[in-house]
Formats: sequence, C-alpha cells, structure tokens
Amino acid sequence: MLINKKPLLVVVAIASMAPVLVSFHTRGQQKDISEQERQKREFYSQYPTALYNAPENSSPERRAERSLKSKRYDKGRMPEIISQAPVDDTEEVFTITEDLELTPGLPVNESELVVIGEILDANAYLSNNKKRVYSEFSFRISDVLKKNDISVSKGESLCVDREGGYVQFENGRKRLHSIGGLLMPLVGRRYVLFLKNKEKTPNYEIVSGYELKADGVKNLNGSEKSRAYAGMDEMTFMKLLYKAIAEGVESRNKKED
Repeated sequence: MLINKKPLLVVVAIASMAPVLVSFHTRGQQKDISEQERQKREFYSQYPTALYNAPENSSPERRAERSLKSKRYDKGRMPEIISQAPVDDTEEVFTITEDLELTPGLPVNESELVVIGEILDANAYLSNNKKRVYSEFSFRISDVLKKNDISVSKGESLCVDREGGYVQFENGRKRLHSIGGLLMPLVGRRYVLFLKNKEKTPNYEIVSGYELKADGVKNLNGSEKSRAYAGMDEMTFMKLLYKAIAEGVESRNKKED
C-alpha cells in the first residue's frame, strides 16, 4: 500500500489487497469469519460502477442534462481518476478529508431539503472532465421535513448524488474511488437524507443521511457526531430530528427579524 500524505489531513492511498482466507477449527470462530465476509461484501456492494469509456447518450437533451449533473464533480475532494487500467479488481483510491468532522450530526441548517424515503436505483457516472466519479440515486419521497422554498412533495422522486464509486475500464477491471467515512445508500432501504444543491443542478447532493432500520438507525457519515446517533431507535431519533428542525426555523426567523 502506497500512502501519500497531503496538507489538511488529506490522505490518498492506492491499495491492491488480495483477500486472505483463514481457516479456523471452532464453529464459533468460523461463524465470525462468515459475518466479517458478509459485512465486507455489503460494504463494497454499496458503490455503483461507471464505465470509463461509456458512450454518450444519443439524445441531445439527455446529454445536456447529464452535463449539468456531472459539472458538480469536475472539481472535488477526491484525487483525479487514474486513466491507466488496474491490474486487478482490488485496487482502491481513497481520500480522508477533515471537513467530514465539521459537519453536524443533524445538519439541518446546512441542508436545503430534509426528506424521508426509499432508494429506488443506483448508478455511477464520471464528471464532464472524466477526472472524478460520483454515484447517483433515485429517491422516492415519503415525507418532507424541511424544504425552504423548494417545490417538492410526498410521492415525488428526486435524483441525489454523492462523490465516489467504481470506475470500470475496457479490460473489465474496476478501481474503487471513495472518501473515507462517506457511505452510500442502498437500493430498497429507507433513509432520512439531508440534501443541498448550491450549484442548482438537476441533482441534490447528499450532505448526510441515516438508514431507518428496525434494530436502530445507521449513519451514512462516519464522523464522531454522526456515530452518536447510530443504533438509536427510530422514534427517539425522529424526535431529536424534529427538535433540530424546529430550532433551526426559530433561529432563522430571529435573524430575519
């Protein structure tokens, strides 16, 4: 593993990590290894794949729309995509950024939209300059908790995105590009998503999010502030979220007065 440290706590690593299989003789230990393998597979399955040399859409309107969506990631926090194809499918490029820890656990004031809903599908695309990859998700809204002056309602679908994803090359090999601590939502799961769109593109960017699970919420941001809510039951979590939204509205009204 080659690690190149950069200023502002940014770390870039290109890793070629062949899986190591270890055999244990006790049934309990073998069960633990199986659970580790399951978690590993789920972790890597969260990232959609973009083709490095994907053909352009034949529709001028679709090409223009994709260009607007991709423009957000012409510049980003991740290192530029390496055009050379990987030698195997275990290569990774990951970045650690300090701004993750600066994001509140419930980033209500940092978000233009706070919505609850389900992820319907997932795809990945390259930026216009092919220097970065981002994952895009279709999200069906079941409840709108905050929307400022944005016209959205229950039952509608949004396109949301987040930097990162696999890039597949002509030789069939893939390289994963990701930002440490930023997980992707999974298709078929329910989430509270905190969204922003300062560039006013057709997509909303995921600031943070939490999966709503029967055994407790799961954070999409790996910061210490977000981990404070991990495992919390949905009712308790939603009470805290509603309180944070109300306090944010009250604070904004005082500033306007």
